[in-house]
Amino acid sequence: MVRRNYLVGAITILLFCQFIPIMQSQQLTPGVELECDSSTIDIEVYPSADPTGVVDCTVTNPSIHFEDIALQYQGGPLSISGPSSISLAGGESEEFQVAVRGENYMQRGSFQIQIDATVTQVNGMPNPNYDGTSVNLIVEILQFPGLQLACLDSVLEIQVGEEGNYGFSVMNMGNFVDDFTLSIENEEALNNLGWTVNQDTNSVLIDSYYPEIVRIGLFAPNSISYGADYSSGEDAFESQSLTSNGTIENIYKISLKATSEYSKNWDGYLVSETISCTIKVIQYPEDSTFSSIGDILPSTSSFMAILVILLSATYSNSKRRL
Repeated sequence: MVRRNYLVGAITILLFCQFIPIMQSQQLTPGVELECDSSTIDIEVYPSADPTGVVDCTVTNPSIHFEDIALQYQGGPLSISGPSSISLAGGESEEFQVAVRGENYMQRGSFQIQIDATVTQVNGMPNPNYDGTSVNLIVEILQFPGLQLACLDSVLEIQVGEEGNYGFSVMNMGNFVDDFTLSIENEEALNNLGWTVNQDTNSVLIDSYYPEIVRIGLFAPNSISYGADYSSGEDAFESQSLTSNGTIENIYKISLKATSEYSKNWDGYLVSETISCTIKVIQYPEDSTFSSIGDILPSTSSFMAILVILLSATYSNSKRRL
């Protein structure tokens, strides 16, 4: 019997010794620990993107008590969702996910968010000390490129041999300042048809959601001929017409291409756009000169009508005198 009591006592001591490290690793006072897998969250906000970023976090109860832990989130203009509370026994941990949502088309930038964990109850009783901890994270709203082109004139009209300029609107539809390279795609075709193109601007730096006006200098051909062969400039020539008074009208197009420099290194795709705008060139007939005396005389019917009016007037005056 004595041996049995000694054996039970030894086992009890051994078990107690095994739990001593566990007890020593847990604190007696309430507390909470909080950490997240990453200190930054990236969010894509291009038009078709889901503007949401996610981070995994872990909350730990380092005490020997059962704790109710409240979780709160501060994100400024960003929307944050996650669990509002977690209950943990002493020494336990639990992972949870925090989702941060922005808005499509947001400007590129950085925001700081804060996650607060507070012990609100200990062993079912209110915690008067409200022990807590916080984690700060950085949310990066990523840049995306965008572009929109427009013709400032529906149709630009100039006469042969005249100088003019055509205006284009280049709008940065991305969410940060971007540099756009510019080129006239059909310049060679225009040159083949007698045009001279003066492009002073090869690139333009534009703020986000802001338009920039780009003007291209043009010298029209010195002359145009009805029925001529324009196949050497088919990328620039549209149509030709001849009016009843001999005026020739040629319709051309000028094509501007713009490309986002940022998009060349973007994970999405190259952002480039081309727009074609219309130019009408007019050549009036040469000034007419009278070739003979007959050109300045009225027709026979008009002459007879004038003669009748004159005779009637003469007769009326003669009758009054009598």
